[in-house]
Amino acid sequence: MGDAPNVVLTTARTSVSEISCADAPFMFELLRSPGWIKYIGDRKLSDVEQVADYIEQHYIKVRQQYGFGYYLVRDLAGAGMGVAGFLKRDYLDNLDFGFAFMPDRSGQGFATEAATALITYGASQLGFKVLDAVTMQDNLPSKRLLEKLGFTLCGDIQVPDSPAGWQQYRWHKVASQVEPGDIVDNQAASGSLQ
Repeated sequence: MGDAPNVVLTTARTSVSEISCADAPFMFELLRSPGWIKYIGDRKLSDVEQVADYIEQHYIKVRQQYGFGYYLVRDLAGAGMGVAGFLKRDYLDNLDFGFAFMPDRSGQGFATEAATALITYGASQLGFKVLDAVTMQDNLPSKRLLEKLGFTLCGDIQVPDSPAGWQQYRWHKVASQVEPGDIVDNQAASGSLQ
């Protein structure tokens, strides 16, 4: 469990790495944070060992199968700040881009910095041309971040097994950035995370 993280990219203030079972203590805290519970949902995981199993089943297996997923965002000292990444949801036409950060790391630009780099990575390295995102109507910080990242509001959406009040956003890669080999139909690259 003491393995060094597999870093995917770095920015001026962040490091983005694959999530591993060694990250279970941080993920335990993130999954219990008020914002996660309110806007994403309570996973009802009661200890670090259950979180390690959750990481194995919902993050590592998806990444191994599809070559992408959610990533851990750290500060340059190595402390976890949040997660961001790509996954396939059955109710969306395109891959979902999502993120969640610890409350003490919110409002400082870390999410914008890491998310911008991840979307660039997804477009240039993974060939994604269109991404979707969903957020609760009252989650103003997430809505502002999505808009900063270039997502536009598509409208209301019903998320399965959730109450009403969700909105869908969409991001398009700029036409001049399209490269040979880009994934035109994101449904061809489908992963699932619960």
